[in-house]
Amino acid sequence: MKNKKKFLIIGSNFSYNHYKYLKNQKNNEIHICSPNIYKKKFYKSCNLSKNYKKIIAQHDFHTIVCCAKPNIQKDFINLILKKKYKCKFIMLEKPLSINVKKFDEFQLYCLINKIKFYLNFTYSNLNIFKKIHSILKNDKNTKITFELNIFHHFLKHKNSSWKNFISDGGGIINYYLVHIIFAFVKQSNQIKLDKINYSLKNKFLNEINLTFKNYSNDILIINFKLDSNLYTHKYFINSKKYNYTINTNSKNWYDKYFLRKFDKKDHLINETIYKEKISELIRINYKNLYQKNFKKDLLKYYSLIAKTEVICNKINNKIKKYDFK
Repeated sequence: MKNKKKFLIIGSNFSYNHYKYLKNQKNNEIHICSPNIYKKKFYKSCNLSKNYKKIIAQHDFHTIVCCAKPNIQKDFINLILKKKYKCKFIMLEKPLSINVKKFDEFQLYCLINKIKFYLNFTYSNLNIFKKIHSILKNDKNTKITFELNIFHHFLKHKNSSWKNFISDGGGIINYYLVHIIFAFVKQSNQIKLDKINYSLKNKFLNEINLTFKNYSNDILIINFKLDSNLYTHKYFINSKKYNYTINTNSKNWYDKYFLRKFDKKDHLINETIYKEKISELIRINYKNLYQKNFKKDLLKYYSLIAKTEVICNKINNKIKKYDFK
């Protein structure tokens, strides 16, 4: 009988879709660690523990999944590097670290020890990005504006959630816009952050505007308003022959998108509806994690992650003094 493949999941709040995927792997043994794990009834068939540091020292894991708060992920990465733990695969949340040097150190450790890691960017797996890629491929002068308008939950009810604060690994870039930025870095590795503008209200950020260039052309503008009563999640795409809009009415970014194509006189040509499932988007990431890669392809993927983290770090350094904290 073959030895079981041992999977370790760190975290219980964000981990259910990871668990659903891994439990369908043949000959599996799943360990889940979280301080409140015994309150989660749907994990009862797994090996449960409150302390991942103890469990990781006791087993040889095939795959380790960290889907926990950024500070816990930071501690996990430091533990791997300090204790020189090894496995075959690691799935992490984004960003890998708010410390860019830590990314380089972790990447080098994984390459030397033949550990493949992947970041669970799901937004860029949406089918709408296949369409955006096709538009950009046909017309490199295409200009895209993304508008995100929300009423930020901290402005509604002040709270201490890590999601609000740059210093805790969250904030408006690492929690929201990192998804958009990575999606477009994937589209073109030549994309560069050009301008950062923002406005304040009562000493807090209430809007940020980012401009990105591809070679010498403006390719992407991101406008993010944090105190809007009208929710908006919409792309405006201006190409040589056609204009497009892509939007969702749902606050769930992985639900349903409407793609509308217009002629240059703004006459609607057609509309396509895309329905998405977060479980399928995560499955794509595991497929990519487990497939064999040439080293050059793996290094290319890691370079996209590194570039995204450098861009996000640059923006955070510009706005952190206006953080909610």
